Amino acid sequence: MISAILFGGVVVLVVLWLRSTRRARLAWLKQINLVGTWDLDRDGITATLRFSGTLSEGTYLARVRDPSGIESSERGDWRIVGQTLELTTQGRMERHDLRYFDTGKIGIDGPKHEREIYIKRADNVVPLRSSP
Repeated sequence: MISAILFGGVVVLVVLWLRSTRRARLAWLKQINLVGTWDLDRDGITATLRFSGTLSEGTYLARVRDPSGIESSERGDWRIVGQTLELTTQGRMERHDLRYFDTGKIGIDGPKHEREIYIKRADNVVPLRSSP
């Protein structure tokens, strides 16, 4: 009898802990709000990351123009696992540390994105109706 009550108490605690962890993760994902267009905050290099999809996964487009004017782009899939941003292109996955600094400001550190700080572009364009 006592073991059944103890087991039930442990189950309740585990369920509450899991629910709390999920809520905290969802709040963190909403705070980062990765979906949208992000511009690199570095002198001399123009880079843009455009993420689409859900709060934790989707597709991305990366465009880079170096100081000499050479442009390159890359498309693939992204997802967030823990605090790691995984970018997958042509079956090759690269892991990056993802850091939240402030609203609309994140840091990405990993292959091809070493210690980069991105600022979210304001996407507040509202289409206006033309009057007849």
